[in-house]
Amino acid sequence: NAIFGVGLNRDVTGINAQVIGEINKSGAYVFSVDAPSGINCTTGRIQGAAVKAAETITFGYNKTGLALEPGRSHAGHVTVADIGFIKEGFERFLSVGGSDSHIVYEIDDADLRNLPRRNPGADKGKCGKVLIVAGSRTMGGAAVLSAEAALRSGCGLVKVFTHENNRDTLLKNVVESIPVTYNDNVEELADLCQWADCIIAGPGISTDDNAKAIMGIILDYIGNKDIVSENRYVVMDADGLNLLARLHAERSADYRLNSNVIITPHVGEAARLLNTSIDDVKENLVFSAVSLAKEYGCTALLKDAASVITDGSSTYINSSGNPGMATAGSGDVLTGIVAGTICMFKDNNTAYYAALASYIHGKAGDKAKDIYGVTGMKAWDIAEAVSYVLKDIG
Repeated sequence: NAIFGVGLNRDVTGINAQVIGEINKSGAYVFSVDAPSGINCTTGRIQGAAVKAAETITFGYNKTGLALEPGRSHAGHVTVADIGFIKEGFERFLSVGGSDSHIVYEIDDADLRNLPRRNPGADKGKCGKVLIVAGSRTMGGAAVLSAEAALRSGCGLVKVFTHENNRDTLLKNVVESIPVTYNDNVEELADLCQWADCIIAGPGISTDDNAKAIMGIILDYIGNKDIVSENRYVVMDADGLNLLARLHAERSADYRLNSNVIITPHVGEAARLLNTSIDDVKENLVFSAVSLAKEYGCTALLKDAASVITDGSSTYINSSGNPGMATAGSGDVLTGIVAGTICMFKDNNTAYYAALASYIHGKAGDKAKDIYGVTGMKAWDIAEAVSYVLKDIG
C-alpha cells in the first residue's frame, strides 16, 4: 500500500480509513511503501487508522516511527532501500521526519561489539564498584534484582545499602553482594557514596522519611562531587524518581543533575517528572525523553516497548526486547545492567552506554522468552540471562 507517506500529519478519516480497514481485514500479505499508511513516521502513533503490514520497504533511512510502538508492530519486517543518501557514519541513523532536525540512532547487535574485553590483569576493585541504594522496611526484592543484574553485567564489587529487614533475603539470593543495612539512621550512606564508581538510587526505597533522607544524601553527593570529571555515575529509578519529581515541583532542592546521572522512568514516572499526562508522554517519546534530559540536565532512559535514551543531544532507540518483559522487577534488573555496563567504560559517553545497557536488557529478555515463553518469564529470568548475552559476544 502507498496511500499516505512520511509527511502525514493529520488523522485518517472517511473513505481512506475505510480502505485501510478493508486492507487489514483482507488476509492478504501486505507490503507498505516507505511507511504503513496512517503511521506517524516521527512518533510511531496511529493517525486515526493505519495499515498493518507484513513488510515495509522504506527509503534512504529507517524512520523513528517505525522503531517505536505501535509503528514498529504495524511495519512488520523493515527493509531500507538505498536511494543514494550518504551512509557513512549514518548506518543506523533514524530519520525523524518533518522539520525536527534531531538525530536519532538505533541500537542493535553491532553495538555489542563495542563492549570492552576484561583486562587479563584485572582485579575486582578495578572492574567497577557499584553501590545499590534500594529496598525499604517492606520492599526487599528490588535490591536483590538490581544486585544480581549488576554482577551479571560485569562489575567487580556490589555493596547494597538497604533496610536491615532485607539482609537475609539479599545474602540468600545474591551471596556475592555486600550488605550494609540501616534501621532508622541512614547517615552512613554519605561515606559509602565516596566508595562507588556507580550508585543506583531509588528502587523500592519507598517515599517515607528515611527515603527522603536517602535522596537528600544522593542529591548532595551529585551536587558536591564532580562525578563527570571523575567518571562516576548515578542511576536514579523508581521511588527515587518520585521523590525527585516532588522536589522539582516544590523547588525545595537543587534538582539540576548532570550528564553522568541517568534517570530511568517509565511513562508514568516521566509524566510526573514533566508535570504532564501519560498520553502526552506517549504521544512523542523522543520529544519527551529529550525534554527530560534538558529539564533535569541529565541522561534520560525513557522506558517503553522501544525505549528512548538521550542526553538531550545524542539520542538512541533500543530495538531489543519483548512483551514478556512487562513484569514486576524488570526495571530493577535494568538499573543493575546500566550500572554494570557503565563500569566497563572509562569515559563519559553516558547516553550511549545507557542505550547499550538497555539493549542488553532487551536481549536478556529475549533469551528468557526462549526458555520460559512470553507469559511465564519473570524478572529474575532476565537477570540470569544477562550472562548468556555477554557470553555470546566473547
